[in-house]
Amino acid sequence: MACPCRLASGKREKDVDIICPCQYRPEDIKEYGSCYCNLYVSPEWNEGKIEHKYIPERRPAEKNSF
Repeated sequence: MACPCRLASGKREKDVDIICPCQYRPEDIKEYGSCYCNLYVSPEWNEGKIEHKYIPERRPAEKNSF
């Protein structure tokens, strides 16, 4: 199942990087305390110890073209 916040092509080989949990999740959580979709969060984010910021898209734009 693809990340619910991203548009998948429906072709597994093209979408492998966004199969939830996506490959971008660890860096998002490390940097922002949450993944792009806010489905996975750090304890600090969940407890309100860090600001809840918008997480920018890490997936390269060329992967979004079908």
